[in-house]
Amino acid sequence: MLGNATLARDLLREGDRVGEHLGHIEQAARRAADLCQQMLAYAGKKELRPRPVDLCELVRSTTTLLRVSIRRNTRLELQLDERLPAVQADPAQIQQIVMNLVLNAAEAIGEQAGEIRVTTSLRQADAAYLRTALRHPELPNGAYVALEVSDTGCGMTPETLARIFEPFFTTKFSGRGLGLAAVLGIVQSHRGALFVESEPGRGSVFRLLLQAQAAAAPAAPAPAPADTRAALQGTVLVIDDEEAVREVLAAMLRRLGMTLFTAASGDEGLRIYTEQGNRMKLVLLDLTMPGLSGEETLRALRLLNPHQPVVVMSGFSERDTMGRCTELGVSGFLAKPFEMPDLADKLRALHD
Repeated sequence: MLGNATLARDLLREGDRVGEHLGHIEQAARRAADLCQQMLAYAGKKELRPRPVDLCELVRSTTTLLRVSIRRNTRLELQLDERLPAVQADPAQIQQIVMNLVLNAAEAIGEQAGEIRVTTSLRQADAAYLRTALRHPELPNGAYVALEVSDTGCGMTPETLARIFEPFFTTKFSGRGLGLAAVLGIVQSHRGALFVESEPGRGSVFRLLLQAQAAAAPAAPAPAPADTRAALQGTVLVIDDEEAVREVLAAMLRRLGMTLFTAASGDEGLRIYTEQGNRMKLVLLDLTMPGLSGEETLRALRLLNPHQPVVVMSGFSERDTMGRCTELGVSGFLAKPFEMPDLADKLRALHD
């Protein structure tokens, strides 16, 4: 879905109103992809990309986006301690925590007037206190950066409080995802502590503690926009058992200036490679296929040509995937789902 929407947007003329509808498609597809990532986070399988993070700046940028999603009857107030040390964390995952907690608080307030308060502070915590957190983590004494999200909403009964971290549990008619279950999974993967306080009619408080770092958080460099229009050259072999993926990849590659062959299985890909292998600048290989798996196909490709550049594609984490394939000399990893700029960046990195 994302790939086709990206292609369609690339073909639009400036000012074409169809772009608005494509934006809705892209937003829905990204939400589906986000849900898959939440499942991985809950299961502890999502790869961490930690770096020193300024929690205040992250909260500020995230809540700026969230204000448009919160009802006008709800006031969102920030009380941020700008002198905080950095935390070692994956900024995308901590941003997901902030989003989930704030949106959860907004739903608890509902139609009535209310307030959500997001606070950051520095706390000294000992091991005994940290063991009172959810799932009783064994963490060391020391300085912790605290993120607290409180609301004046309906609050929770002890029975509800005992279940809110179950996957897909909701007090509403229908749920929207893993929400708080994903929050707990992310906290555990970051070796943090999560506390919850709530009473019916008195709102709720969610408090996250992450270990403070000695060094300050450097400013994150702004990513350079990807140029998806400059033409590339060469022949690519795409091996993927899903027809829709092959078709959108083929369209993207042609749009980028590449020529290509496609194969629906490992066996077919090896046959094409045997016939055309000396023409291949790159092989794009899906790892999860019936019959001959992607890993088995990769081993066979290495016997045919030990030096052939191969980029593996998978919806699983790069760490797990590359851990299985590094010894086979893969040239790179492309995380599914991806869009045309992601593919263009990967191809240009190999081309350069």
